[in-house]
Amino acid sequence: MPSRLPRWLLSCLLLMLIAGCSSAPRAPSHGHFEARAVKVDGRTAHYQVFIPATATAAAGPLPVVLFLHGSGERGRDGVKQTHAGLGPYLRANPQFPALVVLPQVPNDEEWSGANNRVALAALDATLAEFGADPARQYLTGMSMGGYGTWNIALAHPQRFAALVPVCGALRSPRASAALRRARAGLWRPALAARRTPRAGGGGGSQPRRSVCRRGRTAHPHPGMDVPWRAGRRGAAGG
Repeated sequence: MPSRLPRWLLSCLLLMLIAGCSSAPRAPSHGHFEARAVKVDGRTAHYQVFIPATATAAAGPLPVVLFLHGSGERGRDGVKQTHAGLGPYLRANPQFPALVVLPQVPNDEEWSGANNRVALAALDATLAEFGADPARQYLTGMSMGGYGTWNIALAHPQRFAALVPVCGALRSPRASAALRRARAGLWRPALAARRTPRAGGGGGSQPRRSVCRRGRTAHPHPGMDVPWRAGRRGAAGG
């Protein structure tokens, strides 16, 4: 009959088993980017998702920001779009209280058509994978991405809680009717710098309303200096 294992050996084995369970892979606790890919219209497009340091400790679903880069970050590497605009800010501020989706436009293309569908597919995939809050989807972009922000918002006027177009514009008269249907608030960059989406759900404040006066916006591409006008945005249906 086999001899019984000494009690001290059993204790060691138990401690080793507990240590092995506790060392199982876990999501990093620091803010970081993760590479992802999505297939749209038969084309595989690479994008990045920023996961904030607060993700593992969040009490509820996190808000999610869709960021559209400018013309200088176009390509197919799936990384360059993190090197300008919101990306460097996220690296410097890993406690940013939201997930961020950063898709990329191929060279010599813009935010329209299939590229907009890729951006929305990446956003949908992030909502599903990370359980983000569908009621707190935010859309922003700079320069070419500012134009893309308006384009996507006009095509999906009920989807986003707020828009933050930076150095972008829209074309009327189609824009006027679409904006009246939109439920999103409009954030000027100065406001966006002071207010970020609050994680944790309950008690979060609504986007601050803003008035943009009639004027013109300059675009780095010739022929795209177009007039714009946006009025005070209200709540849903307003």
